[in-house]
Amino acid sequence: MNLKLKYILIIFLIIGIQVRIPAQETILPAIQQQEQILKRNPEDMRALKELCFLYLHKADYHKAVEYGERLFKIGYEKQDYKFGVLYAHIGLGQAYIMLGDTTAINHLGQAMLLAKSEKNDSALCSVYNGMGLYASNIHRDYYSALHYFFEGIEAAHRCHYKELEAILLGNISSVYFLKDDPAGLTYSLQIYELGHQLNSAYLIFIGALNASYMYYLLHEYDKALPYIQEAEFIMKQNEYYNQGNVYAIYGMIEFAKGNREQAVEYYKKGLSLNEVTPKSWTS
Repeated sequence: MNLKLKYILIIFLIIGIQVRIPAQETILPAIQQQEQILKRNPEDMRALKELCFLYLHKADYHKAVEYGERLFKIGYEKQDYKFGVLYAHIGLGQAYIMLGDTTAINHLGQAMLLAKSEKNDSALCSVYNGMGLYASNIHRDYYSALHYFFEGIEAAHRCHYKELEAILLGNISSVYFLKDDPAGLTYSLQIYELGHQLNSAYLIFIGALNASYMYYLLHEYDKALPYIQEAEFIMKQNEYYNQGNVYAIYGMIEFAKGNREQAVEYYKKGLSLNEVTPKSWTS
């Protein structure tokens, strides 16, 4: 499989967010709850931050930018650098990465300075995650990406932030996939297990999808199939964007198993879905 296709498959997964949603709860009710808060108080920075990161979670990066810019404007006006400006920079940095906009690095740089000055390891986890995203998705510098992701894991350990530690593990496994290295299976299974321990649908989704990639590389297609099926179920339940990526790996597995007609149907479904979702994976 060529690098371009692998890049398309992996890019939407490796976003780091700071929002918690129980496994049995979809994203939409969480979004609606925060929108109701904003109706009562349009300048509620915590609601704006949650919405920005919920839309990152959903892979709707344009909406993430919309709420991130609102958060930045209000945070700057109120001179709230510790929360409003900091998390606006993090959210905008990661959203712009996924949209292929190199201005992302400016936001991440500002976020890094603020997080370090405040000794905010929780925020620093997401900053390092964003820097790893920038290295892998913009420059395709996988060595630097791994360096940042492991720095993020160290910050996560310092603040006992299990959720983002799991996402960073998912990012590491994603880089191994891009390198055609099935050694990433260990990290994929770790995030999958952590997702179940933390009762997080999003983490289970990432772990299952990445595990299916790794088993595909190992030519263990019967093991890959249950993981991609679970990822598809969670994807539909939460209405994640970029659903075409899931059907692409589904098609790859079926094609490898010799089921060419079924593989073509998955590829067609994936392409039709990609036509109506944000082109965030083209950077």
